[in-house]
Amino acid sequence: MSGTHLGHVVGRLLDGGPRYGTGTVRTEVAGRPATLWDVDFLKPDRWRADDGTERWVCDGSTLVTTVAAGGIREERPARAGWVPLPLQPFFPLAAPVWGRRGDDWRLCEGPASEDGRLVVAVESIRPAGHRGRLVLDAEHGHLAALLLPGVTVTVTSFAYEPPDPARWQT
Repeated sequence: MSGTHLGHVVGRLLDGGPRYGTGTVRTEVAGRPATLWDVDFLKPDRWRADDGTERWVCDGSTLVTTVAAGGIREERPARAGWVPLPLQPFFPLAAPVWGRRGDDWRLCEGPASEDGRLVVAVESIRPAGHRGRLVLDAEHGHLAALLLPGVTVTVTSFAYEPPDPARWQT
């Protein structure tokens, strides 16, 4: 893999998210069943995530959450730097793992190469003592997995493909 230096990989991760594409993300949060999300990007600021019971849609200025029955649960202005959990791998700055003010985690070891990907260990800031891992997909420029105690987010598939504006008409 070219560019295995952590600075190079992080630079690619922070490059603004996917331009376009579709995929599947699995989220596991302690105390809840695992969930598979279909994710879809038309542009970096136009995305959606749908698990069959809940749907998040951002059109660049408005973020809308709906439930399976089709009712709007919440509509609010899109806030720069915030995306729902299943999309955090594609917008890594939204993940609270970089050791910034307000983050709960910081990088502590790495990178190590594992199955052609880079793995970076993180440790909790508050409370101290917990450990987790980030799995970085340097080739595609996103997190392949965010593995924290009680929260796991894994990109199970993702394909960069030409945008199809028709899929945004529904």
